[in-house]
Amino acid sequence: MSNSILILGCGLAGLIVGVFVDVLVVRGPGKRSFAPPWTRCTTCDRSPMRAGLIPVAGTFVMGGRCGACGEELGWWQPVVEVANAVLWMLAAVRFGWNLELIAILPFFSGLLALSVIDFRTYRLPDRIDTPLLVGSIPLIVVVSLVQHRPHDLLWAAIGAVGYWLLLALMWLIHPRGMGYGDVKFARVLGLFLGWTHPVLILYGLMFAGVAGSVIGIGMLVATRDRTKGFPFGPWLAGGCVVAILISERLTRNF
Repeated sequence: MSNSILILGCGLAGLIVGVFVDVLVVRGPGKRSFAPPWTRCTTCDRSPMRAGLIPVAGTFVMGGRCGACGEELGWWQPVVEVANAVLWMLAAVRFGWNLELIAILPFFSGLLALSVIDFRTYRLPDRIDTPLLVGSIPLIVVVSLVQHRPHDLLWAAIGAVGYWLLLALMWLIHPRGMGYGDVKFARVLGLFLGWTHPVLILYGLMFAGVAGSVIGIGMLVATRDRTKGFPFGPWLAGGCVVAILISERLTRNF
């Protein structure tokens, strides 16, 4: 019963936080401030309606358009909010009432924001990636020390540096295969993968490579355009999330 309450609570909180994930997605690629009001239209820079802060339903309450200029709002925004809620619920299922959940939840939201941005703009902006890395470190340190597991901090550091070096090597060998933003993104991915279990770095990269290859080949067949770029960040993030969520099964023999 208590786990059910946690899962439901994380789902509801995830919906609310999903509204602010939308803000990161909209404002992250440029230089706009993340300060409120958060419902400003990206076209006319006016605040369309406070209903924009209502998870999922807000977009429909506003008729899918800015109340000031009539600009169509992003259809993807309710999708992001629901996706964030699902990620938080899955994290609650995996970690339960464990302190690790405190660090994992904002990490998953950050990955979601960066993934959507990469899909839309083919960029992983430093103004989100770097704060996600820097802000995660104290959370990981506090949780590890409270749980009397200081050795996990070493694995987290090794994971961050190791994953970064691995992708940096791949980038040097084939720079057209991925952007350097993916290489920098690997730092925070490796931090959490190593913190959870060092072997997950290999699993995370494997999952990302398989998913990215399948989708990439599918896009190539569908478009027949070899020059079109392909965002790899979402698959790196997805591989990391999957590896963490099923980490108990993956690390059972280690």
